[in-house]
Amino acid sequence: MKTFILILIVIVGISFQSNAQWERTKGPIGGNIQKILEMDEILFASSDKNIYISRNYGQTWELSNLKLGYTDEVITELITAFNIIDRILFVGTNQGNIFISTDMGLSGHH
Repeated sequence: MKTFILILIVIVGISFQSNAQWERTKGPIGGNIQKILEMDEILFASSDKNIYISRNYGQTWELSNLKLGYTDEVITELITAFNIIDRILFVGTNQGNIFISTDMGLSGHH
């Protein structure tokens, strides 16, 4: 009888887990997302050209103010690395530059 109850519990548990579904967020739009990081309940998503920020768990996204190398509206640098260390956002580029932001992505500088 104990074996039957244990098997029943396992089957019910598996059936509840198999009903979990993915839900699409409303963005970010504008490139292939390479990495998503979280700091203080704020999400940061990096594409090859931009950093996007969500302050409501992915319901809406805004473009960060990080300005990579732009020449006549042509992006000359691509994001190749993105991380958060000690509350500082670091962005590395294919041109060998490293940008940092200490204000949650509102601005960035070399």
